[in-house]
This record gives sequence, structure tokens and C-alpha cells, in this order.
Amino acid sequence: MIRITAVGALLSAFLGWVWLALASAVYCIGSGRPALLTFPFWQWMEVAPYWQATPSTTFWFVAAPVMPTVAVLAIGVLALRSFRRRGQPVYGESGWANREQMDKGGISTSRKLP
Repeated sequence: MIRITAVGALLSAFLGWVWLALASAVYCIGSGRPALLTFPFWQWMEVAPYWQATPSTTFWFVAAPVMPTVAVLAIGVLALRSFRRRGQPVYGESGWANREQMDKGGISTSRKLP
């Protein structure tokens, strides 16, 4: 349980950083300033206080998170699907073999133990 929680926390932190980096990339490229896109990719957060400065800034500030949100949701759905159980459970859903199946499998119960 702790392992799943740790994986979930790391995955959430990573997806948050990916979202911010993609939003910053879309903002910088869309606003015509790709040279501003440098590590640690916080440009979208840095423009947040000034998001209504010009109509162009407002548009790109609002439009930039759309693509990252779709991408992060897709990654999250894929991650959740990978944790789901697939197929039949390993234990608990098998029945006893009948005499015909045991004979076919080479199991003989007619002999007595020494």
C-alpha cells in the first residue's frame, strides 16, 4: 500500500511538472517568444500576475493550458489502466478435475500409498 502511494505521489509530481512545462512551451511559442523557454519552464506561472496586460497575453495565457491538460489526462488514464488487473485471477477460480480430466492428464488415484 505504501509503495502504491509513493508511486502515485511521484507520478502526480511528475505530471504536474510536465503540465507546467507544456503550458509554458505553448505560451512562449504562441506569444512569439520561444527564446524565453528555458529550464525550469515556469514561464506560464511567471506571466500569471500579468495575464490581462494585453489581449494577446490573455489569449495565450488561457489557451496554453488546454493541450497540456489533455496530454496529462491521457497519461493519467494510461497509468490507471496499467494498474488494473487483467484477465483471470491467479488463485480462487479453478475447480477440481474430474476422473476423465485426471486420466487425460496422467494422474492416477487407483494406486495405494505404501
